[in-house]
Amino acid sequence: MGARRLIAGAFTTPHEGLNYQDFMCLGILRGDLNEEMLRYSIRSIMCNYVEDFADVIEHTRTINSKSFSHLCHVYNRWRNPGKPAIGTKLGSS
Repeated sequence: MGARRLIAGAFTTPHEGLNYQDFMCLGILRGDLNEEMLRYSIRSIMCNYVEDFADVIEHTRTINSKSFSHLCHVYNRWRNPGKPAIGTKLGSS
């Protein structure tokens, strides 16, 4: 596996975790997943992950402005007051 080491139940790259969370946020935005329940259970985990990898998100969005758009949208609704919005450098979200 080279430099990547497989860890059971863990993401091996930031993009894997961001893609998973973006997919989950798509379900929230489409109404397929219960936002209230997820906000209560994973809000701090998701917001901390997005804040830790904000530079990765912003860089990826300079290449493709649609990347992580669902994640940015939900993060901007769930973030703590005073925390900067994410994904807005391109005029989105």
